[in-house]
Amino acid sequence: IQDTDNLDNILERPGDSDRFLRRRGELQTNIKLSKSTLTLRVFSESRELRTTADGDELGDEEFAGVAVRGSWDFGTKTTLGISADLSQRDQNDFQDEFRRGMIDLAYAFTGRKSLRLEGLHTSQDGKDSNENDYDENQIRLRLRAEF
Repeated sequence: IQDTDNLDNILERPGDSDRFLRRRGELQTNIKLSKSTLTLRVFSESRELRTTADGDELGDEEFAGVAVRGSWDFGTKTTLGISADLSQRDQNDFQDEFRRGMIDLAYAFTGRKSLRLEGLHTSQDGKDSNENDYDENQIRLRLRAEF
């Protein structure tokens, strides 16, 4: 299963040099049983008093959401994973919502070689405008080998 929050750092813009006061909070809990693991994470981040490098004022930004992960071991070599993310972003002049769901099946040939099949659906919906809305479906096949 991927990291608990694969939508983290969505407020980042490479190359920008904004200055801001960042407030971040998160709560995560893990439940581990003999053949399964469940993870729940709730997070919130705000960027206040934003300015450009030249001192021009910018609007505040907020990002908050929840991420849920579950994995089940079917024997010693096969694992099924299910995950879901829901988050909301509020920036200067737009608000949107992200949803992501994934299911994956992993098989470990050895401790250093494995194969993973993943199905992933991601969508973004604007609250005020559908200009940047999208839906994305992916199917991934990953072979991992460590040397």
